Amino acid sequence: MQNNLINPRFSISSKLGVYSKLYNDIYFDKLSGLKESDHVYLKTNSLTTKFKKKANFVIAELGFGTGLNFLLTWKLWKENRKSNSSLTYISFENAPLSKKEISRVYKKIKELDKYSNLILKKIPEIYQSTHRIYIKGDNVNLILIYDDINSLINFNLIVDTWFLDAFSPKKNPFAWTDKLFKQLYNFTNLDGSLSTFSVAGHVRRGFTRFCGLHRDGRHWHAGPYLAHRPHRLGRDARRLRALCGGLLYGGRGLATGESQQCQSRADHGGLSRGRYLCLAWSADDDWCFGLC
Repeated sequence: MQNNLINPRFSISSKLGVYSKLYNDIYFDKLSGLKESDHVYLKTNSLTTKFKKKANFVIAELGFGTGLNFLLTWKLWKENRKSNSSLTYISFENAPLSKKEISRVYKKIKELDKYSNLILKKIPEIYQSTHRIYIKGDNVNLILIYDDINSLINFNLIVDTWFLDAFSPKKNPFAWTDKLFKQLYNFTNLDGSLSTFSVAGHVRRGFTRFCGLHRDGRHWHAGPYLAHRPHRLGRDARRLRALCGGLLYGGRGLATGESQQCQSRADHGGLSRGRYLCLAWSADDDWCFGLC
């Protein structure tokens, strides 16, 4: 079998924080990494509310990295889950960190010790495969897929929420292709959602083209794949509107029931300052595409 895994050339420094020399990019902001991840992935996708309502929830992530998003998600799940419910967390990673490297990161995140200490005992050795970790007490299934991102096509997924947390498109273009955008759309549940830090131009255009809507004057129209699945559009798509001043696009605002003001993020690795991308569609209401 061809080995598709690569070495991220992990480092930690006082200047850059947790960093990949291969991609010349950070894993997360050294000053506000936890808050940013919580906001962009957990709050943006309204996971607190969703965990309370749904018995079996599936999250898929592109870019496991240090596992920070998983730890935050697991903590939120434990605090808000329904009884007899299950969480499946699927994460693709083609440049996995070793247990020793992850341990160095977790020593700097004391807030999550309760979760990081447990998961460190279960982190697999680095080899190309699908690694399954079951956390019995909380009924959490962590599925780590150490492989090239293109291996996504080999899976048959129905995902409730996507976390796109690969390194920036300028540094890791293979994780941000039109082919991938189409697959994400096809693998997403009817009331699913997605969020990412990146708002590179071709990422915005790709999601608009393959997953969502385009604007013609004051009117919104379904993109090519949405047009073939009109139930995704909802009954009243005309209510979708562009909101200025840093608000989300969409009459409902990312499946939360109201538009939200977004938190800014420092510029790094080619990302636009103070902006990230998020989108959601609803089985019974508006579809939303947000840039905030």
